[in-house]
Amino acid sequence: MSAFLASIAADDDALARFLESGEQEMNILEKENHPNIPDSVRDFDVNVNQLNAELSSFGVKASLISPGDGIYAEKAFIVAVDTLTNLMKHHRSAIARAEQFEEKLQRAKQEVLYLSKQNSSMDQNNKRLEAALASAELNGRAAQSAADDVRQKLQREVQELKTQLQPLQQRDKYYTSEMRKKDREMERLQKQLNGVLFDKRRVARPTMHTERDGFQLEQARSVNSNEAERFCQMVSRTYEQRNAELLAENDELREAVHQAQRCLRGEIEKISTVSHSSASEVNSPLQPRACQTPNTPCMELLPMQMVRSAVRASLQRKIEQLALRTAAAEHHVSYASAHSDGSEADAHELRAQLEHYKDLVEAQRQLIHEAVPGMTPSGARNRDESTGFPRVSSHSRRRSATPLCTPDVRATLAAQLDAQLSCSPLPTVPSTDEH
Repeated sequence: MSAFLASIAADDDALARFLESGEQEMNILEKENHPNIPDSVRDFDVNVNQLNAELSSFGVKASLISPGDGIYAEKAFIVAVDTLTNLMKHHRSAIARAEQFEEKLQRAKQEVLYLSKQNSSMDQNNKRLEAALASAELNGRAAQSAADDVRQKLQREVQELKTQLQPLQQRDKYYTSEMRKKDREMERLQKQLNGVLFDKRRVARPTMHTERDGFQLEQARSVNSNEAERFCQMVSRTYEQRNAELLAENDELREAVHQAQRCLRGEIEKISTVSHSSASEVNSPLQPRACQTPNTPCMELLPMQMVRSAVRASLQRKIEQLALRTAAAEHHVSYASAHSDGSEADAHELRAQLEHYKDLVEAQRQLIHEAVPGMTPSGARNRDESTGFPRVSSHSRRRSATPLCTPDVRATLAAQLDAQLSCSPLPTVPSTDEH
């Protein structure tokens, strides 16, 4: 195109000038639109080298080349495209790194905000703790001053107590020494009392040697001074008081035993009266003999061991009689219920009365056993397993010397026996002849 224009302009000078001016204007416009385009090939090589240096500083491995001798424009274009591609990849990676840095920056900002809030809260806590510490220091100083005041007060009280305790300690020492003196005096008087009692026994029961030796007899009589007589009277008075107390307790004991015997005897006689109303029970071999317990004033004059054995034997006989009559009543009730034409309700009522009677006898036996320890009712342990009736044995009574009950137990025994006998009437045992 340029060669064709040049051939046309060769013949026409005006056209040549016009084309030259147009070319200059085109170059000026090209310079204005593309200021980086070099004016010559040398300037283009300089620009390419500058771009390669900048790309290498950015980390792009490809480098631009300028077309020239031995380098085709296509190769330079391909190298430029590769360089541009590497530059785009580098740009994308830079954008990704920038986004990561931005995220890290956001997280760092959030952490900074959180740490600032924590710092402000810690500052507030620190201020509050400082205020609490200041108040605690004030309270501590106040408590320390109060403790010092209390310590001083206690020290003053201790000093006062020490001053008050000194006469008490002196008095205690004095009384301790006096007690020791009294103890030694008491030991001496006890020895003297023992000697006086021994001498009185010797004087009261003189032997053959003392009767013959008048000097020893006179010496023994001379030892019994007024003080020895006073001690002897005190000892005898003490023994007499104790003897009177024992006699009064013995009287209460005998009265309680007599009352219990009377209650038991009344129950046995009541059962005997009911039992003798039927003819079959009169001829029964199980009918025991009514034994009246001797309750005469002569028993008061007997020795204690004999009275105790007689009372125990009497109570045991009464318990055996109660057991025999209970067994006989049970036998007759069972026989009457087996051979009678009565209704089932009557039989049930009789059984209930019989059970109540058994409970009453067992309660009386327990009360007597608690009142008189060591006595076991023979009717409870001498029961035949085949027939169910008690076995009477003459060798079943225990005659061991066991002390009787106390006054409290005696009074309780009498009261409970009277209450149970008054509130629980004995059942009437029907005879076999009525059916």
